[in-house]
Amino acid sequence: MAAKLDAGQAVRIRRLAEDGESVSDLATMFEVGRETIRRVLRRETWEKAGEREFALATRNAPSPSMIAASLARVQREIDPMSDEPTDSTREAAEDALEERMRLYREGQAMIEELTGKETNE
Repeated sequence: MAAKLDAGQAVRIRRLAEDGESVSDLATMFEVGRETIRRVLRRETWEKAGEREFALATRNAPSPSMIAASLARVQREIDPMSDEPTDSTREAAEDALEERMRLYREGQAMIEELTGKETNE
């Protein structure tokens, strides 16, 4: 029996579920049963799908907590009495966000290359 889903679809299903898409809607979208979707979400099938690509894409990326701690440290160095972010901390936050987005796009490109399917942002 041929697989109904591939690794790229499993990654997409998990991402859509994290964004709040219902099991029923996902089943309709991917033309499979609800139990198939549940098994993907419970990682009973395609358990490793996307993990390698995500790890490669994010291995050197700072975590959100690291970014927040760095921004707080910079803010304290600039003005220890201020609670308001300065232009430089805003700029640093924007730079960090741009870097995360770049790494995310690279990860998506890797998934597409490995699976041969578009991830359709």
